[in-house]
Amino acid sequence: MVQMLIILLVLAVFLNDTIEVPTAIDSTESKWIMGMWITSLILSGLLYLILSKITYLKLGTGKERSTLKRFDRFTMVYRILITGITFGAMIGGTLNIIRNWFGSFFYIPDLIFIAPAIGLYIWGWMCHYPIDRRLRESSLIRMIDDDQTISNLPSMRTFIFNHVRHEVLLVLVPLMLILLWAQLTEFVFLPWLYEGNNSNALDMLSQNPNEAIDTGTAITMLGAVSIFVMTPLLVRWVWDTTPLAHGTVRDRLTNLCKQHRVGVSEMLLWRTTGTMINAAVIGISSKLRYILLSDALLDMMPTRQLEAVMAHEIAHIRKKHIFWLIISAISLIGSLEFIFTMIFEQMSNLISTLMVLAGSENGVWQQYLPAQISGDDLIFLLAILCTLSLWVILFGYISRIAERQADTFAAKHMTKVLAAEKADNDQQNNIISSEGAMIMISALQLVADLNHMPTQKHNWRHGSIIYRQDYLRTLIGKDMNNLDVDRKMRWVNLGCLALLVLTLVAQYWLVY
Repeated sequence: MVQMLIILLVLAVFLNDTIEVPTAIDSTESKWIMGMWITSLILSGLLYLILSKITYLKLGTGKERSTLKRFDRFTMVYRILITGITFGAMIGGTLNIIRNWFGSFFYIPDLIFIAPAIGLYIWGWMCHYPIDRRLRESSLIRMIDDDQTISNLPSMRTFIFNHVRHEVLLVLVPLMLILLWAQLTEFVFLPWLYEGNNSNALDMLSQNPNEAIDTGTAITMLGAVSIFVMTPLLVRWVWDTTPLAHGTVRDRLTNLCKQHRVGVSEMLLWRTTGTMINAAVIGISSKLRYILLSDALLDMMPTRQLEAVMAHEIAHIRKKHIFWLIISAISLIGSLEFIFTMIFEQMSNLISTLMVLAGSENGVWQQYLPAQISGDDLIFLLAILCTLSLWVILFGYISRIAERQADTFAAKHMTKVLAAEKADNDQQNNIISSEGAMIMISALQLVADLNHMPTQKHNWRHGSIIYRQDYLRTLIGKDMNNLDVDRKMRWVNLGCLALLVLTLVAQYWLVY
């Protein structure tokens, strides 16, 4: 959730230039706009602090499950509210006010604009820390009884630093690099290419608008793609990782990669000071692809369950989920924006026609809009709002299908491993065994328990733990070569690829 909201914050900076948001007329208006923005953010932070204190006091009353579930909802609303306030401030002209304060400086005002929202996300983790520590303390006795490895409880500084690393910087660093590259293109590269005599790229664009815009877009896209491809290297720097030591785990993971014909650049130990039970795979190219296993995962997960988790991550590579999810994301955002823009433009024309029929002299409905926004800007904002809303739903659905396919892959792998050990004939019949499925089910349960996460808690991209466990139970006794999830994922991939091609053709046809 936080990563998606950070993307929206950076998107607000790009939208500010796209819709040409006006600047406040005088200093009094500027102060009023800035005051409203800061006051709204402060009140939101204070409200979340109060809700956190109330939640903490309710722990130990026997209603922890419902209390924590309610607090999760508060947290989601709080983060969305912060992001919404920032978007509203952008439309109100706050970013332009900050830019005017800095004069000819670029990029720095944009960092200052999004900094309060990022700061309030961090404030949320500060408020959440006492609750997390209380939950970890309550699980210590159970972990001792189960003879599990016990890590030191994280300090508030470590707790916050880990969240910032894993949830904020993972997305913010590459996005801010892309933003920096885009602004360097506009204010440095293009004026230099077209021998502009001043640093204002807008003057240069007025002289060579079409050629300059196409060149600027090409340079920006080339830089953005390069940054995206290099993101795995950034992740190694942003997160605390080190090559996985040679031993049983690394050997098993190496054999898994060879068995399923998967290439990786390195296998990394993901050092989280024992605060996170997780695994991940990053990178499209095998030369820049890494498999990460957290320290707590290696310390606390039994051997069978650990292999199932590793097989799940291998599945994301084997099934090319990263590549196809990128195709899905681009095709959905492009096609939805195109469709909603066409819909709202037609609605605008219809309203104008109805106004003329009703007796209006010119049928210009835009005259009733506030001075801060034009009719074209309103259409664009409505299209973007509808696009993002539907995109979140559709992309989340596709991501959850990919997760189910990875879970299925792990259950199939464990079935084959157990059958090979037992010389079981079911292996020859390609039937998913209950033992194979139950190993993955128990691995998911351990991830939920050790992360103090309710199994019913919904995750936008993964679904809830209990949802995934119930799905795995339905696989027992089925032919692993004839599964619905594989067919569904195949059709989704082909559909998104076709949608991307159609959108590009339609955009080209309209422009040229």
